[in-house]
Amino acid sequence: MLPFNDFTPPIEETPLEYIAMPQEMATFRAPLLPEPETIHHLKAARALMNELAIQLKDYRIEQSTVQLSLDHLDAENLKLVVQTLAEGEVKIIANGQQSVRFQESVLAGIWLVQCLNEQGQIKSHWVEIGAIPEWVRHIADTEIPAQLEPFNFPDNLMNAPAILTEIIDKQSHCQHGDPAHIINLTLLPISETDQTFLLNRLGTGCLTILSKGYGNCRISSANLRRVWWVRYYNSMDQLILNTLEITSIPSVACAAQEDIEDSYSRLMTLLNDYLKWG
Repeated sequence: MLPFNDFTPPIEETPLEYIAMPQEMATFRAPLLPEPETIHHLKAARALMNELAIQLKDYRIEQSTVQLSLDHLDAENLKLVVQTLAEGEVKIIANGQQSVRFQESVLAGIWLVQCLNEQGQIKSHWVEIGAIPEWVRHIADTEIPAQLEPFNFPDNLMNAPAILTEIIDKQSHCQHGDPAHIINLTLLPISETDQTFLLNRLGTGCLTILSKGYGNCRISSANLRRVWWVRYYNSMDQLILNTLEITSIPSVACAAQEDIEDSYSRLMTLLNDYLKWG
């Protein structure tokens, strides 16, 4: 599989100020594909893409994800599959017990997943249909602590104690499917000492998500289950919105049912009109 571009979201704080919101929404662009007459012999890629279309057609976002292995494809067939799906808006890196990379394709709700060995080489990979890859949910639920270590509040804090108390209360009751509880740090009167305390106490976990569907959104799991740092940046890489979300997975990282339906239509266009596989 073609390597995903590495990224490292910054964790340092930027002074909070009101800056113009991004104005452009990412739109679908068909990937660059080879001429149809040059790929007639790539039957394994064609079979996999046809199966992907079949699975996607009636897929509902409430279902379990669907995985289609890429392990059996040779280099030429694999290259065509990756070219056709291309790189989409959301990228996820998991650095927990197992190193895994997730890249949403240009078709929202279709993901390319790479499971890596200790040397950073691909040991298994697959295409997955779903709001978010199942392994991301598994990591979020099992590899991030359910509670914080005991601590005391320093005397020089302003609003951090109330914020952290609210986070712990909401997190302790958060269940799958609950609406996200969002704390907008950009609008709250908090000091730099408060921000530093929250960052140090909550920390960052093993999941990092970059979404570029509307401006740039960088998400890091906190070191507390179902708590997420969600930060939005403008085109000049300036922080414009700094939030904490208490939820299973932030919705900005997930595909919706309408995304799945749009992706099926676009996939059929790619297969029939571009690759002439209709």
